Amino acid sequence: MKIIFLLIFTFSINVFSQNAEMLCNENIIDKEYIANSKIKTQFVVLNLNNKNEITVFAEKTNDSIFSIYMSNNSKDSISIAKQDWRIYLIQEAKNKDGKWKPIEYWRNSWCGNSYLSQTLKPNEIIKTDSKAYVGNYKTEIRFKILVNEKNYYSNILKGEINDSQFIFSDSAKAKSGYYRFSKIGGDNIAQKVIFIESNGVKEFSIKNKKYVAWLRKKAEKRNKKESQ
Repeated sequence: MKIIFLLIFTFSINVFSQNAEMLCNENIIDKEYIANSKIKTQFVVLNLNNKNEITVFAEKTNDSIFSIYMSNNSKDSISIAKQDWRIYLIQEAKNKDGKWKPIEYWRNSWCGNSYLSQTLKPNEIIKTDSKAYVGNYKTEIRFKILVNEKNYYSNILKGEINDSQFIFSDSAKAKSGYYRFSKIGGDNIAQKVIFIESNGVKEFSIKNKKYVAWLRKKAEKRNKKESQ
């Protein structure tokens, strides 16, 4: 009996601790997904008073998975940027002050082959799955998506996390690539990129061009001095 208790206790600790810090979102696009009548009807209702180009709907599929659906609510096709077959998406939660805060970050790839695009036709619906956390803090959850430098948000769901997931720790910063962005763009722009804020990538690109130009100018001066 004591052995069984120890096994259950160890398992509980492992489950509890696995979500102890902010993690990278690893959503998985369902390439074979075809919307059923239930989801289509859901979007018809959502789009009645929605003037946004993109509509996002989320539901909890089981204890460990959220399914997030995205529909083109415009009359024109929209190009959706993807990275390694993932949508630019992170999960947010309400903290104890009632403010929405990220509990996930986005890790940008430095490989050019990772970047893809997909054409979303009018009224077309695509689906991706994202992790549902467990933890010591019951709260509200929503999903934030970045499409063409604009943010869109899902409906609000009940969920639970560990409150330590609100902390953007040094470990999370290192894993996310935050320090590489902050070195060039500063802390504010780095956080915009990591937390997929609208115009974050654009602002970083401007800073990066200036940084590259400065490096080039510095190299030219050095070369000129060495040749004299």
